[in-house]
Amino acid sequence: MKRALLCLALALVSLTPAVGGASMLLGESELVMGNQSQATAINIPSAGQLTLTLTDVGFTSVFSALNFAVSTSSADLVPPKDPGTMILDISGPTTLYTHVFAKAQGGFDLGMYNLTANFTPSSAPVPLPGTGPLLGAMLGLAWLGGRVRDRSRRAAT
Repeated sequence: MKRALLCLALALVSLTPAVGGASMLLGESELVMGNQSQATAINIPSAGQLTLTLTDVGFTSVFSALNFAVSTSSADLVPPKDPGTMILDISGPTTLYTHVFAKAQGGFDLGMYNLTANFTPSSAPVPLPGTGPLLGAMLGLAWLGGRVRDRSRRAAT
């Protein structure tokens, strides 16, 4: 039973996700009727790389015009461009604004787009101590302590 618990604990530790890497800062879908523009703030936590992706979903038909731009509160960083992926190098914490301009078409005059923003920090994440070996050592000590206690009880009787 104890061996099964040890194996289960080690399996759970191995399934723990790694710290660091890319994180999603924005993931939204917007339904557009007619002409529409949408501005969204994105808070960037540190220096790194921001990947923005704008996709025409094609619901109920594709847009007759769809593009996006990026700005700060004081300046335009990227002028309007067609849907696709844009990668920006960010020098430090800031707030950026994405601007999506869409013109729907078709019988219902409806369209839908997805906008995602993924951020990868430029500094290497601080490594965490090895939790697997630490957990294994603690469980091993608990098992050893139980065996010592059982032997001392047997010797006392």
